[in-house]
Amino acid sequence: MNWWKDLAEIVQAVTASAAIVVAGAWTYLLFVRKRLRYPRVSLGITVDDLLLDDGGRLVHVELKIENRSDVILTSTWAELRLRQVLPLPEDLRGCVQANQDPVPVDRTEVEWPLITGRKWKFDKATFEVEPGESDSLHADFMLKEDIAVAQFYFFLSNAAKSHSGLGWALTKMHKFDRREEEDKMSNGTKKPKRPLTEQQKQQRPQAPQHQQQQKPQQPKK
Repeated sequence: MNWWKDLAEIVQAVTASAAIVVAGAWTYLLFVRKRLRYPRVSLGITVDDLLLDDGGRLVHVELKIENRSDVILTSTWAELRLRQVLPLPEDLRGCVQANQDPVPVDRTEVEWPLITGRKWKFDKATFEVEPGESDSLHADFMLKEDIAVAQFYFFLSNAAKSHSGLGWALTKMHKFDRREEEDKMSNGTKKPKRPLTEQQKQQRPQAPQHQQQQKPQQPKK
């Protein structure tokens, strides 16, 4: 019966080899072809601004980072840029007036002038977001009140591809409220009246009887 034992060992070896091949192919399809070894990230930008009494503007930006993959997200640095859109810069205004394309030949977007920016470096403590979780970064700016529209550009590096410098980016246009608009809204909004107390109702003068039961005026003939 040795031949039967030898046959069983051969079948077992072939089965094990086939399992290894299938597992390798499955791993290749998942982590290489479908790129599941890399994180998938969704970015969000939320802007809040407050007009100050001295004419300036306080701007707070929240940068939301959501990890939608099954692997951990790691980053070594991030950057936020704030650019002026309106009032329109003089060089771009000239292009518009001359009916010229303000986008450079080798670009696809307008290069709005940079106002200021913020940078985060996570060299010593790498920024991490667990699979299925989210985190956020925050930044504050002090701007002039005359900035009506600004562009926010956010970039988050991907530590898994640090050799190529790749990462995730998001651009958002934001329109700031003007002081005149806030004044119009505050002047046009009526404050809700508080209900009268029983004492105030008793002290309130009663209207004459003829004012309570008035008939509509007849048109003059």
